[in-house]
Amino acid sequence: MGRRIVVAVAAATMLLLAACSSSSSSSPSTSSPPGATLTVLAAASLTNVFPKIGAEFTKQHPGTAFHFSFAGTDTLTAQIEQGVPADVFAGASTKYGDQLYGESLIEKPVPFATNTLVLIVPPDNPAKITSPKDLTKPGIKLVVGAETVPVGSYTRTVLANLNAQYGAGYDQKVLANVVSNEDAVTGVLQKVQLGEADAGFVYVTDAAGAGNADKAIELPQEAQATATYPIAEVKSSTQPTLAHAVGPIVFVVVVVGGLGSLAGALIASMLIGILQTFAVAVDYSMLDVLNAMGVGVSRASALGEVLGIKLATAAPVVPYLLLVLMLVVRPRGLLGTRDV
Repeated sequence: MGRRIVVAVAAATMLLLAACSSSSSSSPSTSSPPGATLTVLAAASLTNVFPKIGAEFTKQHPGTAFHFSFAGTDTLTAQIEQGVPADVFAGASTKYGDQLYGESLIEKPVPFATNTLVLIVPPDNPAKITSPKDLTKPGIKLVVGAETVPVGSYTRTVLANLNAQYGAGYDQKVLANVVSNEDAVTGVLQKVQLGEADAGFVYVTDAAGAGNADKAIELPQEAQATATYPIAEVKSSTQPTLAHAVGPIVFVVVVVGGLGSLAGALIASMLIGILQTFAVAVDYSMLDVLNAMGVGVSRASALGEVLGIKLATAAPVVPYLLLVLMLVVRPRGLLGTRDV
């Protein structure tokens, strides 16, 4: 633990010095072009998370705006293959990331999060579904993702895995009750919420983001399918420098929230935003606080230069300082299940 703290303090000091130097001299090469807009093609399950990460990125790169296009990963892949203008690709399946990379349409994709599935039913649960076993009952209206959509592929993997628990042919009996195959996970969520279906399979993060609009039924852990999310810069991007810079802030948010936890990433992005807003509003430094307490530290000393940095000046590096702190205190992040 002692070595971790030393490394963290050293990293924090370097980040603060970087913030100080960047505030005293602006470099055209690091600032965003006026009115620069990044187009991000992202999986539908990232709808709640990515706009918040985009807002955080904008704080790091003033003048940058985002245009998000959320859809099924297969649709996003087809759009990039067809030449639709885009800067960043963030899918819900490594299959499509590898496909686009193999076609030299994106840079090498990097996994940044994972997700799992859950069964949802309307709040009043009219079909009285209490477990996945009930999905074989005659008359059940089930909605799932299409086979070509990651959530649909993962759903069919889960159903096949449940054959071991509920008997051979279970998955086919369940699929016989499917009344709609949706092009994106948002379609599944909406149909269940509107009462057009008795149940549906969505990502855990979608169910959590819906609040009381649906009721979630957990799946047996041994039957789960894990979705891995890749992110990459689109090679035809008109803003390659900015597109490449999106990765680090996504990494910070995901690590702070917990590696593999999109729910944690959502909380982390909100926490970072609150802390950064507070930092911008505070025009005091640690040196000011120490001097007010009667602790004499000379501003001319090396320590005084670091402690004399105004909190507002250090605001741009708040996310990275939080990252360092998280790695020291809780390496697995807020809601993560494994250490970074």
